Amino acid sequence: MKIALQTVPSNDQIKSLLEQKLPKYKYGIRVGRFVDAKQSFFIGASVLPKKDGLVVNGNFPSAGASMAFTLFMIGTGILIGLIVWLAAWRGSQNKVRDEVAELLKKELGAA
Repeated sequence: MKIALQTVPSNDQIKSLLEQKLPKYKYGIRVGRFVDAKQSFFIGASVLPKKDGLVVNGNFPSAGASMAFTLFMIGTGILIGLIVWLAAWRGSQNKVRDEVAELLKKELGAA
């Protein structure tokens, strides 16, 4: 989900805003580029600052979760892995994404 902004805050500003306004998730900065909102090991969202706004995606909230899912897909096959992802995690990841995106839109005054 793309959020257009006039001025884009830094990762630290985004993290502190989310920690204050949405304390039910754990937050971290991954690779110096992403702000991750973590509900559980496999459920979360990532916020990526761009030059003209923010991109918020439902995602695995850590590199470890992404690696575990990739290994699961290799072990069981792509189709089975995607079906499990759709059934077990996609809906919850999208709920976290929507909640984080709505808060950021409201607090940062999306254009």
